[in-house]
Amino acid sequence: MILKEGGYVSLASYRGPPPVDVDLGCAHVAGLPRVFQPAMHGAALSSGRLVVSRSPGYRLELLDASGRLVGLVRRVIAPQPASARLAARELGNESQTFPGDGGRPCEVSVKKVVEARGFADVVPAVRGIVATPDGGWWVERGVGPSDRRYDVFSPEGAYVGTLSKVTPRPALFLDDDVFVAIQRDDLDRVLLRAYRIKR
Repeated sequence: MILKEGGYVSLASYRGPPPVDVDLGCAHVAGLPRVFQPAMHGAALSSGRLVVSRSPGYRLELLDASGRLVGLVRRVIAPQPASARLAARELGNESQTFPGDGGRPCEVSVKKVVEARGFADVVPAVRGIVATPDGGWWVERGVGPSDRRYDVFSPEGAYVGTLSKVTPRPALFLDDDVFVAIQRDDLDRVLLRAYRIKR
C-alpha cells in the first residue's frame, strides 16, 4: 500500500446529510445530526481485512487492505421505522444538558431535543461493529443505551449467534474469551469491568 502525501490512504467513504444547527431555547448547538442518522461503522480485523457498514440495512462489506471489496455479509433484519418515541429512547435520559448562553448549563427535555434535532426515517439495522481477536466481529444493533445486542460472526463471515441484551459493549478484548467494558455504577463512577465469555 502506498500512502498519499500526509500519510494516509482512503479505504472507504460515506457521505450523509450535513448536521444541523439546533436552537434549544437556552442553548444554541452547532452541528448536531438527526437522531438515527445513518453513519459508516467499521472495524479492522486481525486477518488484515476491514468490515464496514454504510447503509441503513444489514449489509456488511469485507474490504482488503487496499479498500477493494472482497465479500458481502447480510442478514434478513430490516431497519425498523423510526419515531419520536424511539428517538427519545435512543437519547436515553429524561433530559440532556448543554452549555448554555453565558456558560450556564442548559437542561432540556429529551422530547424537546428530539423535536429540535429531528430523526431519520428508519433506525439503521447496524449500530456499530467490534472486531474480535480471532478475526471475527460483533455487530451491534438496537435502540437506546440499555437495549443493545450483538450478533457474533466468525472470521469467515458466518453468523454464529446473538448475545443476550445484558451484554455490555466491549471497549477491548484481552483474549478470545475475555473483554473489557467501560461502564458507570450507581454512584456515577466510571469503571473498567472484565467479562468472560461463556461458549
